[in-house]
Amino acid sequence: MGNTIRMDLYRLFISKTFKINLIIVAMITLISKPLLKLIFNITAQLAENVEKTTRGAPPLPEFPASVNLSELIATPFGYYFLTIFCLMSVITFAYADIANGYVKNYAGQLVQRGLSVVSKFVVILIHNFIFMFSSLLASVIGEIVTRKIALDSDIPQAIGAFFLKLMLLQALCTIILFFATGIRHKTMATIFGVFLGSGMLGLAYFGLNMAISKIFVRASIDVTEYAPDELLRSGAHIAAANALIVSSIIIVVFLPLTIRIFETKDIK
Repeated sequence: MGNTIRMDLYRLFISKTFKINLIIVAMITLISKPLLKLIFNITAQLAENVEKTTRGAPPLPEFPASVNLSELIATPFGYYFLTIFCLMSVITFAYADIANGYVKNYAGQLVQRGLSVVSKFVVILIHNFIFMFSSLLASVIGEIVTRKIALDSDIPQAIGAFFLKLMLLQALCTIILFFATGIRHKTMATIFGVFLGSGMLGLAYFGLNMAISKIFVRASIDVTEYAPDELLRSGAHIAAANALIVSSIIIVVFLPLTIRIFETKDIK
């Protein structure tokens, strides 16, 4: 099992998709911080020019001089759309050995073929941590260049939120692993990843809320409170119980299901 994990880690680290997507996420996060301040200053200068010709104009807001470290830790990606690069990297990794026929070289040597799925699951967890930590590091560096970072009392809570979001991201990637490795359908995995990263599932949640309100007139259930991607968007005040329950259920359901399907299918 250990050798399989090491082999999968090697496959991950030599993957061009992994390296390119990681660089894209880090660079966008890094550059966005001073760029945001630059845009703010330009907008403020234009507003100031307008103010000179307008009497009684309200005072212009100032760019915040500092940001709390807890805020950065609790939202490591900074911008939710960056998760799509992480998910695309996971899809490429999960399907690469199947696409290239490499899976035939090692699957038969394992006591149970399903252990290769477990190995991928472990490596994807490492992959996700690298993406989240790299983005957080880039965010901190970008803020240091732009403004001061304040050490506030919410840092422990933010660290908890960081790992809750790591678990939520892992749960979503378990569904991707099911599509890419279990049923071996890269297209479905890609569509699911795009829908998650772009936030398009919000339309489905809206429809579900409407259906629930129609069926159960007195029900006040909001699906978005339990949706893993919506929880992933939230800040430091993430609903911890909801995140733990939802991510645990997804992993407990989809990981064994992927293993079972993978073991019953012929390796080509």
